[in-house]
Amino acid sequence: MQIGNFITYLGVLAIVNFIALFPRRLVLRVADAVGSLIFVLDRAHRKVALTNIRIAFPEFPYERARAVAQKSFQNMCRVVVELIFTPKIIRQGKI
Repeated sequence: MQIGNFITYLGVLAIVNFIALFPRRLVLRVADAVGSLIFVLDRAHRKVALTNIRIAFPEFPYERARAVAQKSFQNMCRVVVELIFTPKIIRQGKI
């Protein structure tokens, strides 16, 4: 393994372990906020999402398409959180 990849791995591992220290509900709320922020800042992917929604659901008004797109960005962040918490949930016997 290259040293740069190993350092990146250690950084990601540290972030994941830090996030796992907080209550899952709180982190999910933060994930929603981060998803909304990414939606606002990432113009290129926002445009792709809106285009895809308009193709799939041409009857949606722009406001609804925008809301669905923003929710999908939030959901992607929530999926990351759920992946981080999955080992903890399994250890607690909740799955």
